[in-house]
Amino acid sequence: MTKYEHIKKLDLSGPYRSRLAAQELYDRVVTFLCEEKPGVGTPFLTDAELVARTGLSRSTVRRAMDDLQREGWIDRRIGLGTFTGTRTGALINSKTGDVTGIRLGVLVYSLGNLSNDWYTPLILEGIDMVASELNISIELLGTCDRDIDAISLRLEQSIPTVLVCLSNGPREAFVIRDAQRLGIPCIVSGTPHMRLGVPCVMEDNAQAMEAAVDHLHDKGHRRIALSIQRNTEPWVFARHEAFFNALSKHKIAPCSMGVHWLPLGCDSVLPDDAEDSFMDFLEAHKPTAIIAGSRLSMICLDALHRKKKLLVPKDLSVMSFEQDERPHGQWFDGLVPDKVVLPLNEIGKKVADLAVRMAAGNQIPASTMLPSTIMPGETVVALKVC
Repeated sequence: MTKYEHIKKLDLSGPYRSRLAAQELYDRVVTFLCEEKPGVGTPFLTDAELVARTGLSRSTVRRAMDDLQREGWIDRRIGLGTFTGTRTGALINSKTGDVTGIRLGVLVYSLGNLSNDWYTPLILEGIDMVASELNISIELLGTCDRDIDAISLRLEQSIPTVLVCLSNGPREAFVIRDAQRLGIPCIVSGTPHMRLGVPCVMEDNAQAMEAAVDHLHDKGHRRIALSIQRNTEPWVFARHEAFFNALSKHKIAPCSMGVHWLPLGCDSVLPDDAEDSFMDFLEAHKPTAIIAGSRLSMICLDALHRKKKLLVPKDLSVMSFEQDERPHGQWFDGLVPDKVVLPLNEIGKKVADLAVRMAAGNQIPASTMLPSTIMPGETVVALKVC
């Protein structure tokens, strides 16, 4: 077998249209690689060999090969030759539609801060649970300082089969746009980039809040309040609206209970007047139970409990949305909170499944919302219903 025996099916014969010659050569090479799937690192024709075989000019061949290398189809190695690139490690059989492997690029918030990030590891864990079954390899994209230009450059160099964005801030939208420019399908988790038209997998915040209210109602509570951080993220509005809808479902007058808004800012540092403001709210509304709809709400309630300004659950039952597991003994002197468990592992699994479907050219839903579950704990007491 000769060095290029596997390339015999690559049609390089002319004629080529002069103004479109580089694009035509590019298309023929990509079609060949997708249909024959030679595998990563297989010897491929050099620029000079393509010039000889096609009769095209050096500049035309160079333009086509530059595009192929930038998108990961080929790998030119100085002094060694040209080889098929990493993108050929995840190709689809054009006849059967079977995916032989998916390279999943995962854009995370900050690679240098995963130890303080409860969200990203749980979704990655979900992806990893099904990676072998779905033939998925995972490449983390991100930098310690969230340098968007550096991330975009890495994306252009690696060209993953599908990009999953776990970080959904405004700056990450530029990376998604770059991926779309490169023809890389994208999925986001959590808050969707609605205007970018990117499919989204997220928790159903309305269902989660309804489940929290149902749990407290089943325990006999009829005076239920909500504490949440004043944030402009869609999940805040979804939880807020669902809270009042759930109260109405149980015929609890929405106007009888208020919402305690904590100021926008750091998620883990209380403002100076936060504790006094919270106590004033509790005195005014006298709830028997409160739903801590954000991390700062739990921190404030825990501070009040430790300072004996109120005792959980004797004075106030607490239902938590907080997912970050503190070391045992730090929430309410060691009590296990009753909480809403967000489906982060399930989001990871669903993202992986949808990535395979996208890579195969199938349409997927614009949004997929997954239900949360309730984990009973020790911070909600049962009341007698009169």
